[in-house]
Amino acid sequence: MIATYRMKSNIGFVMYMADSIGYLGSFLILVNKEFMPNSVTWGNYFIQLVFSASIIGAILGIFSLLYFIRKKEQMKESDDELLAPWHATKGEVQIS
Repeated sequence: MIATYRMKSNIGFVMYMADSIGYLGSFLILVNKEFMPNSVTWGNYFIQLVFSASIIGAILGIFSLLYFIRKKEQMKESDDELLAPWHATKGEVQIS
């Protein structure tokens, strides 16, 4: 994220973001558990949570894989267009 947006920062920024996301996740788990029926135990709740997270993670992983495969194909096509003049001269360098 730092390199993408060219922000001037250090590891403290990244650690702060990771820590705050962790605290938010813990808070959401506690709030969500409070709205569940009283018959649901913490063990069953976490088992359901892990199954749900793994299914969602697998689906998102498949979408990510498809995205990067398409991105790689697009980059290959653009590289072929850039290298077309070089292939036309059979690799000979021509200085004009």
